[in-house]
Amino acid sequence: MFGYYIYLLGSIVAHPFLKLFLLLRINKKKEDPDRYLEKLAITKKLSKENIIWFHLSSLGELKSIIPILKYFEKKEEWILVTTSTLSAGNFLLDNFRGSKIIHQYAPLDSPFIVKKFLDYWKPRVAIFVESELWPNLIFQTSKKCKMILLNCRISRNSFRRWKIFPSFIKKILNSFEMILPQSKESKSYLNYFQIKNKIYIGNIKFSNLSSKTSEAKLNINTFNWLAMSIHPGEINYIIKAHLFLKKKINTLSTIIVPRHVNTIDQIEKSLIENNLEYSRLSLIQNLIQKNPKLKEIILVDRYGEADNLFQLTNCVFV
Repeated sequence: MFGYYIYLLGSIVAHPFLKLFLLLRINKKKEDPDRYLEKLAITKKLSKENIIWFHLSSLGELKSIIPILKYFEKKEEWILVTTSTLSAGNFLLDNFRGSKIIHQYAPLDSPFIVKKFLDYWKPRVAIFVESELWPNLIFQTSKKCKMILLNCRISRNSFRRWKIFPSFIKKILNSFEMILPQSKESKSYLNYFQIKNKIYIGNIKFSNLSSKTSEAKLNINTFNWLAMSIHPGEINYIIKAHLFLKKKINTLSTIIVPRHVNTIDQIEKSLIENNLEYSRLSLIQNLIQKNPKLKEIILVDRYGEADNLFQLTNCVFV
């Protein structure tokens, strides 16, 4: 547990500077200026008894659990959902306003903030989604209620880092009553740490694919692939893959979905620098009217399209 004590000391030292940290993020438009104090466990919303708490990071994780949220909502349960990103928070408010689902921005992982958050909300069960493994939050929550790690995702890079502090990681993972890994790879990493409390059911994101079809389907090129959740620093790899495939497939379309829509200008700049023809998804209707053949790269500039795009593509890279 030496690793945890180092982490705990660092989080205590950082605590006095967290408000300044959030204010700097507001300047970068990465925080809600009206609600950033929620990340310090300061809220105007009323707590509810026997609340079920879902904790996740971004919009992708949120959309994967919507059927679960609707199930509990039908059961007349009060549900607390904490998210880290603006996009996830805005989506939840737009789609569940007036329901029994309460949204809060997730508390920062300071032991003082976490204690204040848990003392206020008093959840009866906590369901963490994918890879939201904040040590202070997990250890303190495990003392208050049962915990589930849903759709657990462990990347190869995370696994390499975890092996440096194996006892620390085992302590974190054993805090959960049940872990549901999303892939066989994640399951194998859990096996490495001898985690017993796991059940493999696969990735829940693929259990909720919509049957809707896109109007663009009729005009999309013969072969297309989807590069999903791309950061600006990764776009050059996608461009290289596109150019390589284009030599072999004349009718290639590459669909790029940025991890965050507010980074789309940076990705667009890279496409221009490489002299690639592209169109933004929001303009596709106009393009269809003028020219039935879409350009070789489609840049997705709005949220909520993933389910349709999964069904329209021959191959998906995530």
